[in-house]
Amino acid sequence: MPHLPRPRARLPRRAVIGGAAAVAATGGVLAACTTSAVPPAATAAPTPQQTGIELVFQANNQGVPWNKTTLALYQQFVDQNFTATHTGLRATVYPGGWGNPQAQIVASIAGSGYADVVHGCCDDIATLEAGGWLLPLDDYLRRDNIDKSIWSKGHVETLALGGKQMALPSYDGPAVMCYRQDLLDQLGLQYPDASWTAESALQLWQQCTGKQKNGRPRYGTSLFGLDAGSWQLWLRGWGGQVMNGAHDACVADSTAGRAALNYAVELKKAKINGTGGQVADLASGQAVFAMCGGWQVFQEATELGNKVKWDILPVPLWPAGRSTFGNIDFYGLNRATKHTDEAWQLMRWLTAEADWQRFQMRTTLVEPCLLQLWDEWETIVKSVAPPLQGKALHWYQDAAVKGYGWPTVHFAHAALQANTIVGNWLNKMTAGTVTVEEGLAQLSGQVNALEQAAALTEQAAVGSARQFPVTGSSIAVVTPGL
Repeated sequence: MPHLPRPRARLPRRAVIGGAAAVAATGGVLAACTTSAVPPAATAAPTPQQTGIELVFQANNQGVPWNKTTLALYQQFVDQNFTATHTGLRATVYPGGWGNPQAQIVASIAGSGYADVVHGCCDDIATLEAGGWLLPLDDYLRRDNIDKSIWSKGHVETLALGGKQMALPSYDGPAVMCYRQDLLDQLGLQYPDASWTAESALQLWQQCTGKQKNGRPRYGTSLFGLDAGSWQLWLRGWGGQVMNGAHDACVADSTAGRAALNYAVELKKAKINGTGGQVADLASGQAVFAMCGGWQVFQEATELGNKVKWDILPVPLWPAGRSTFGNIDFYGLNRATKHTDEAWQLMRWLTAEADWQRFQMRTTLVEPCLLQLWDEWETIVKSVAPPLQGKALHWYQDAAVKGYGWPTVHFAHAALQANTIVGNWLNKMTAGTVTVEEGLAQLSGQVNALEQAAALTEQAAVGSARQFPVTGSSIAVVTPGL
C-alpha cells in the first residue's frame, strides 16, 4: 500500500519525552514512567479481518523519534480502545506527527495515499485551509452536541478560519514563568507573587540583570520575544489584536499595539530579556526568569529538577490582563477521506473524548486538550516526575482554563508570506533600526496589501487544484526501516 515520506523532526524546543518504553530507557527522573503507566487494555486487540472500514491518522508523538516499540505501543492502545469499541471501524496509526500536512496534499493529488485525520502545527493550518484541504467541523460539533468550551479558548479561536472551525486541538501547551529562587536569594530580592504586574516585573528583572560568576551576562528574564509566532501574547496583554476577526487584515497598528511592542523592545534594548523562553537559560544561570511552554515540562524536571531552587508563576498581569504564548498543534479532517462520518468518529475520539488524551498524558507527559483533564494531568506528572512535586504546576492549567494562552495567529490568504513581512519588521524594531511606530505602520500596510492581492488569486488556485483526481488508498503501512 502507498505511504507518505518519513516525517521530519520537530524543532528542539518542542521535544519532550518518548513513549512509555522510551521513557523507561532514559532512567533517572522519569524511570517510573514505564509501560505500566499505560491504561490497561479492555479486550484483546481485534484482527483486521474482524473489522470493516480502515481509518488512518497521523499521531502526535511530541517530537520523539518513532521506532518499532513506540509504534507498536501506540497501535496496541488504538486497537484496544478505539477499534474494539467502534463496530466496523479499524484505526491505524501512521507516524506522521508534526509538520507533514503538505506531504498529505501532494499525496492526495497524486493519488498515492492519504491519512483520514491529519496532524499539524503552526503555519500548516493556514496552508491547508487556503488549499481547501480541511473539512469544516461545525456541523459535526452541533450534531454531536459538543460545546467548544471543553477546549482552551485561545487554541480553538486560532483554529477557526473563515468563520468555520477547521481543526481542533491535539494537546494544550500554554506558557508559564519559571524562575530561580536561589538566584533571587543570592541577590537579596524577594520572590514575586501571582499579582505581579508589567511594572513590578520590569523593576525586578532590571535588578536581576548583571553578570554571572563566569563573567557572562545574566538576563533578568528570558521571554518569548517579538517574532511572527509569539507577538500576539504581547498585543493581547496590552488589549490589542494582531488581525481582525476574519483573519484577512492586520490591526496591530494601534495605541495598544504600539505600547505593547515598545515595552518588549525596551526589554531587549536594555539587555533585560535574553534569548527567549529557554529552560537551559535558567539551568545555566543565564536568566533568573524564563517563559516556559507546556512542551518543556520534561526539561524542567531533568534540567532544573532538584539541582537548583526554583518554582513556577503565571505571567505578569499586563495592562489588559494576563496573556501568554500557547501551543497550536491540531487535528483536522482530510477532505480526501472516503469515509467522512467515520473519520469524524476517530477525530472525536482523539480530541473530544478522554481515552487518547489520557494515553498521551501518561506516555509523553503532554498536556491534555480537554480542560476537564488538567487536574489528572498534574497528578500524573507529579507521580512520575518527583522533582516536580511541590512546584506550582497549576499555573499551566490556569492559563488554559481561563483562556489567556494564545497560539500563533495566521492570516487568511497568504500566511507564510505575511509572516515573513511581520518577522522582518519586528526584527528591525527590536534592533532599533526603525521605531515601533514606523515599523508597525509599514508592517500593517504591507500585510494588508498582500492579503488583498492573495484573496483575488486564491480561488483560481483552489479551482486548479481541484482538477486533479483524489484517488488512492489510505496509508496503512509504515515507511520501511522504521
